[in-house]
Amino acid sequence: MPAKIRFGAIAGTATVVLFLLFYWIDRPLVNHPALWWGSMILYLVFMYRAVKSAAPGDFRSALQPAFLTFVVANALFYLFYYLLFGVFDPGLVDLQRETMVSDPRFGQAFENYDLKVTLGNTFFRYCYSLIGGFILSLGVAAAGRR
Repeated sequence: MPAKIRFGAIAGTATVVLFLLFYWIDRPLVNHPALWWGSMILYLVFMYRAVKSAAPGDFRSALQPAFLTFVVANALFYLFYYLLFGVFDPGLVDLQRETMVSDPRFGQAFENYDLKVTLGNTFFRYCYSLIGGFILSLGVAAAGRR
């Protein structure tokens, strides 16, 4: 298995395990922004390792393993997200809404926002996340080439 796919699978699995750990400790913690943003550290570590394990070359040859690692890791995470929030525990969506409404940055803007988790909107969120993943990959590729 290529390193970029292996590192993506490890990062995705580690992220899922991290979220499950917090889910088992206390359900509402799964919606905490620090967990969501903090889990990106796992992605960055394994993206960097994928870049370092790739053959030296130009910037593109460093960008590809970083981005593919992100793509695989995030695919695993969004599969988990759909299963947890959409199938096994849809009540987490209500907790998510409460968290967002109680946040002074969002206020009441999300009170009537449709947060329902379907296969279609989960896939759309995954695709949308790839834009941010590409931007992260640019930074990781630049750092990994040094």
